[in-house]
This record gives sequence, structure tokens and C-alpha cells, in this order.
Amino acid sequence: MIASGGIRSGLDVAKAFALGASLGGVALPVYQAYRAGGIEGARAFVAALVGELRGAMLLTGCRRLADLRRSPIVVGPRLAAWGRVALAGRRRS
Repeated sequence: MIASGGIRSGLDVAKAFALGASLGGVALPVYQAYRAGGIEGARAFVAALVGELRGAMLLTGCRRLADLRRSPIVVGPRLAAWGRVALAGRRRS
């Protein structure tokens, strides 16, 4: 699975991997950084994104990206409620 659209940070990439993605697409933010600061702006954005991803992995105790898939997932009440509604609709179909 590829997560794309709305991925803006390393934390977003970590969340996507924890939910089962194998890739995280960040084309728009990289393009915007390039437009604002050229190749160095894009490099700085990617370096920051990698740093955020590494931070998320450190805080979750994951040594490899694949380890994120086995980390516990904490879902807030709004998302949990949405998930219950979405799953209930699937069961009726």
C-alpha cells in the first residue's frame, strides 16, 4: 500500500507505515520547498522529514521502518467513532 495525499511530515510517514503502508508519498511538500528555496530548500525539507521520522521511530522503539507495523496504534475518540460508523456501513452491504 502507498500512502499519499496529506502526508506532510515524518510523523505522517510513521503513522502511514504503522497503518500498513510500504511507501509514503510527499511530492507536494517537496515541490513547495523546491519552489521556495531551490534544490537546497528541497534538500532541507527532506532532511527535516527524515529527522522527524527518525524521532518517531526512536520514541516508539522501532529500529526499522517495518517495525512500525508492529507498534501499538492509539486511536483518538473522534477517529474511533468514525471507524465504528464506517465498519458498520460495510457490514450492512
